Amino acid sequence: MERALGTTDLQAQSVVEACVTYWESKGLIERLRHAGIDYLAFIHKTCGEYAAALHLSEMESDDARKAIREVLANPDWDEILDFATSTSLATTVAETLVAELGASDPDESALNRLFRVLVRAETALSPIERRSFLEQVFAFARSEDRQKAYTVGRCLTEHDLSRFPEAETMAWDLVSAPADWSRLVGWAVIVRDFPGRVERGVLEDILADFLERSSAEDFFVLRMWKPPFGPLPDRGVFENFVVGALRLLLAECDARYQDRLLADVRQSQSNATMGFTMRLDELLKELGREDLFDARIRDKGVRGSLDFSVPAEFEQGAAALMSDVVPSAFLASTASPRPRTGAKFLAAFFEMAGILHTTASDVYVWTLGRRRLGAVHALLRAGAAVYGLPAGRLGAEAQEIIAAVESLRRKDGRQSFLSVLPSVDASEIDWRRVRDVEIGTDLLERLVHHPSRWVQHLAAVLLHERLEGVELSKVCATAPSPARAWTG
Repeated sequence: MERALGTTDLQAQSVVEACVTYWESKGLIERLRHAGIDYLAFIHKTCGEYAAALHLSEMESDDARKAIREVLANPDWDEILDFATSTSLATTVAETLVAELGASDPDESALNRLFRVLVRAETALSPIERRSFLEQVFAFARSEDRQKAYTVGRCLTEHDLSRFPEAETMAWDLVSAPADWSRLVGWAVIVRDFPGRVERGVLEDILADFLERSSAEDFFVLRMWKPPFGPLPDRGVFENFVVGALRLLLAECDARYQDRLLADVRQSQSNATMGFTMRLDELLKELGREDLFDARIRDKGVRGSLDFSVPAEFEQGAAALMSDVVPSAFLASTASPRPRTGAKFLAAFFEMAGILHTTASDVYVWTLGRRRLGAVHALLRAGAAVYGLPAGRLGAEAQEIIAAVESLRRKDGRQSFLSVLPSVDASEIDWRRVRDVEIGTDLLERLVHHPSRWVQHLAAVLLHERLEGVELSKVCATAPSPARAWTG
């Protein structure tokens, strides 16, 4: 006969249960039930990966260096190497990454990883090695191959280089390069990391010049995307420069000057990305100019009373996306119990569907009165099935997201509705699932005509995987321009 639980056993069991409840509330673990059995699962891999990083740091230097070289190309080791840079291995990781850098075609992900390591205080790469690496990277930014130069430029302008004095000289050299894309990279680095020697008048002229150039069809580098998205304009370096330039020019200036400069930017950037609009929002909050989002310009001489209520419209569209459009597609009576670990699956859906990578103008679609959400919701549910995201969990998270958005709406002051989404690493998509998803081809064809670009794209991707040959060509040939209204 089994021994009955004694007082000590019950106390221990109570302590374990309290610990489980605590870490569940913190989002580290989650209770799961499968085949009638209860499980505890770690939501993140970080515990094991941190332990692996510590193990690496305790290895002999040569053994650790060899192990790091062997796993550099394996994405499963990314977080382990990130953890390793907070240990005594930081410099070893940096040295290994520098040694592995390609001589002709730099890999963007490898460059970003290397910059993330170099900017850490724990990394002590020798000045000679660091200068050699930076010279190589800035040389790539001078390339006559605009795609290569721009790819490197994104890495240079998205990491803080202010710790490296030699980078300032290289950036100033870059602003005199023959190619305008190389000059743009140089200016973006300077306004972000080395603003001390920038002259206001010169920067005003440079900003005005690039704003004017950005209206040309061939100004932006096209970045390849999964078919049928095709090549899309890559605005990253340009928007990094504009935000940095505005931060310098708007500071400590009177409202009239700020109004005029912002009017110029808004008029020229009707297709700015959602990310740019949100960054501009944050910048104006820093300057105490939230009024620009809620009122028209009082000075009729500035761009004919340009309407600055557009960001308010953006917030309305973002709120609709975060409640009426995406989460509400998954509301169902079969929703799983309330999640304790945040809206990770919905965040993954937003990432995998590409919703957060469309332009701000695409968000405005959802402030109009012709959304016809029934068809869009059917598309979203089909997308979730293809992505392998469980409907019950999405439904449970949808309830939480919608409640969070409503709470933000009731609060005073401007809030970013997209901030309710956690940051996640979305998994790879098995597009072969498309053929098993229950959604009509005719509905997908109609949704290719939708005014929202990301709806068009998601519908087009599903069609691309479902149709072949003549059928696919016929659908693509009849797709209208994005500006055409959708009749549903």
